[in-house]
Amino acid sequence: MTVLKYENYDILSAATAAKMIEQLIGKPTSVFSMASGSSTELCYALFAKEVLSKGVDVSQATFIGLDEWVGVLPSNPGSCHWFFTNILFNPLQLKANQFHLFDGMSQDLQEECQIMDAFITNKGGIDMMIVGIGLNGHIGFNEPGVDPEYKSHVIQLEEQTRLTGQKYFGGPTVLEKGITLGLHYFMGAKTSIIMANGNHKTAILQKTIEGERDLNVPATCIQEHKNGFIMADWEAIKK
Repeated sequence: MTVLKYENYDILSAATAAKMIEQLIGKPTSVFSMASGSSTELCYALFAKEVLSKGVDVSQATFIGLDEWVGVLPSNPGSCHWFFTNILFNPLQLKANQFHLFDGMSQDLQEECQIMDAFITNKGGIDMMIVGIGLNGHIGFNEPGVDPEYKSHVIQLEEQTRLTGQKYFGGPTVLEKGITLGLHYFMGAKTSIIMANGNHKTAILQKTIEGERDLNVPATCIQEHKNGFIMADWEAIKK
């Protein structure tokens, strides 16, 4: 695990986008797995801008959504589907076979997990995963106490996650379950990055970096990742 600190959110986002560009140039067929959300949004926008302005070849790359709210329509601006479509996929004019997202409206969520697992297997695994970190230490919807060997799975969301998630929606929204890639994929990715910004993330980052490996703080698994990075701004981590 390597900890990298940046003066502010803009610089943090640009640095993470640069890592994505470096990965893409080094391996044009790279498979990226990404979390939606406020921590990662600017990074993806800067990545797309750099790809388009520099003419970087993105035609062979694949993008996989980390998770999705169960029961939320993909057309809902709070959905992960809407986020990626508008922030990344449409700007880059990706072909339909270049990305795969969970369908949170599926009538068979277990089958949805199996489809995702098969997709990742067929792609040969994940090259780079970029995630945020929840206030309870979750990665994606891998809540405290989750089995670290899970692949794609459905999970009951903790109250803190349900409440925090409301900020992405225009009004009160029922958020009970999530469908997500498991920690198996986070640890199996060739490079895994946790992005964090803002002083509200300071306490959980300290636990993640300095605390013992703890299943009740899922993000602490990064301590054992051979190529894991925590990238944070000075507000989130002491300078």
